[in-house]
Amino acid sequence: MKRLQFFVLFFSMLWLLPGFKDPSPPDILKETIYAKQIKDSFELTVVLPVNYSSKKLYRTVYFLDAGLKSGKHWITLLQDKANAEIRKNTIFIGIGHKGNYHVLRRRDFIPPVLKGKQVQKSGDKNYGHANLFYQFLEKELIPFIEKKYSVNASRTIAGHSFGGLFVYYCLLKEKKLFNNYFALSPSLWVNSGNIFAYEKNYFAQTKKLPAYLYMANGSLEFANFVLPSNRRMHQLLLERKYQDLDFRYIEKQFANHNSHVPLTLQEVLTILKNR
Repeated sequence: MKRLQFFVLFFSMLWLLPGFKDPSPPDILKETIYAKQIKDSFELTVVLPVNYSSKKLYRTVYFLDAGLKSGKHWITLLQDKANAEIRKNTIFIGIGHKGNYHVLRRRDFIPPVLKGKQVQKSGDKNYGHANLFYQFLEKELIPFIEKKYSVNASRTIAGHSFGGLFVYYCLLKEKKLFNNYFALSPSLWVNSGNIFAYEKNYFAQTKKLPAYLYMANGSLEFANFVLPSNRRMHQLLLERKYQDLDFRYIEKQFANHNSHVPLTLQEVLTILKNR
């Protein structure tokens, strides 16, 4: 009996040691996927419904930066019992970079420069290749997820900062991979606001934008150029009056680039319950 008590105490103490982590819950899966379009690997964090069944069809939510603070906020909120209802009908897929995310986020989330109607191929291998990341989602990741899991046609994408810029890039593509777009503090200022050239080009082709778009940022985001560019996009979309666009813009008072994210993500989950 004393020996048994010793082993119970010993293994209990191991969990407290640095580097010895409690394993993820069985409904949170991690795996690595190689992207042929990019020639690089990504770490996926797949959060399944607790009682996942292949006989049921689930919505999918793809969120970017799964290994950074915004992604960790997703994981924390999804394990909160208050969000059990949204978990019942949804599979969440987090996409995380492996390596120097400072470099890789600029490579994958920043679109190539658009001049007139011509996309300028980036000469920097680590900057401005959102087109390749988009192809990875379209041709590799989404087919992989939809083959492996039982899902319906409802897809959502969410991103913060550069990730939010990529959400807009997806929104303004002729082919819509997603139904719902959540852009948190999107960096619309990048490349002197070149995403506005994408919007102008899109509007010249069609006046329809079938999507739900939610954009949020903190009211203190002046120094990082986020607030002015986001207000500009908000006003522009109001003026465009796109058909079939359901658009919501929120400024979180007294919040900065990062502080609003946990509260905003909780709001995102609440919205998703009804979409």
